[in-house]
This record gives sequence, structure tokens and C-alpha cells, in this order.
Amino acid sequence: MFENLYDNIGGKLKNLAIWCFVVEAAGAIITGLALLFGSSETVLYGLLTLVGGPIVAWVFSWLLYAVGELVEKTCDNEHNTREILKLLQKSAWEKETNENKEEKSVAPSPASVVAVDISGEVKTSTIRENINPADKAPYWCGKCGQPGPFDGNCSNCGSSIKIFGSK
Repeated sequence: MFENLYDNIGGKLKNLAIWCFVVEAAGAIITGLALLFGSSETVLYGLLTLVGGPIVAWVFSWLLYAVGELVEKTCDNEHNTREILKLLQKSAWEKETNENKEEKSVAPSPASVVAVDISGEVKTSTIRENINPADKAPYWCGKCGQPGPFDGNCSNCGSSIKIFGSK
């Protein structure tokens, strides 16, 4: 019954912002007209409400609409990041598989580190030294291969890059 309650929440927030604007603007117009035609003492208040009410409603609807837009963009970014990660992992796996076929050795395959810098350039490096596949460390340093665990940066080289999983 409630499985779709929180699906597309960003779009729902944006629609709520539009409906809030419509209701508030209509309320301001009705109130402004009532004040305008009520008595001579409320004419000024009626004009201010008639003109200013919809403008204030419009400006305050921006806040809710902006939150909905942020939620939508964040969901889109998360989805795109997962797709990029899948493509990078597939590319690294294919590269590693092709290297292993060419080498035809029984040596353990090196760990591949794939990173995307701010400019969007994909950088791949292979770590071979200091990693013993027989180690049962929870992670290794991504720069020098020092097996963990260690708190914060690597005690050997100071790098903050960690490779998790079994090697």
C-alpha cells in the first residue's frame, strides 16, 4: 500500500510547491478583494494584499521548489555515479583479464586502482609491490601497498587511499 509513498520525492516536492503557490495566491486575491470592497478603512490593506500576496506566495514557493530540485539532482547524480562506477569496474576487469591472458602465469593479479580526478580524466594504476595475497588484511594502502589496518593515513607513505577486499 505504501511502497510508492516516497518514490520520486523530488518531483512531489516540486508539485507541492506549485500547489502551495496556487492556493496561497488564490487566498491572497480573495482576501484582497474582500478587504478592497469591505469598507473604506480597509481599501489600502486590500490593495496591498491583492498585489503583494501573490508575489510573496511566489517567492516563498521557490524555497520548496528548490529543495525538490536538489533532491531530484542528487538522485540523478547518485544514479549516474553508480553507472560510471560499473563501467569503470567493467573496464578494469576486462583490462586485468586481458593482461592475465597475455601473461599466462599463475602469479596473483595486481590490484587496480581507478580514480577520476576533478577534470574528468580517468586514471588507472596498478599496485604490485608490498601486497602479499596470502595476507588477511582488511585493506591496503592505495599508493604503496602497505597492508592495514591503520587509522587515518598510511603509516608508511602518508596516503589516504585505501583498497578494501581480498587480494
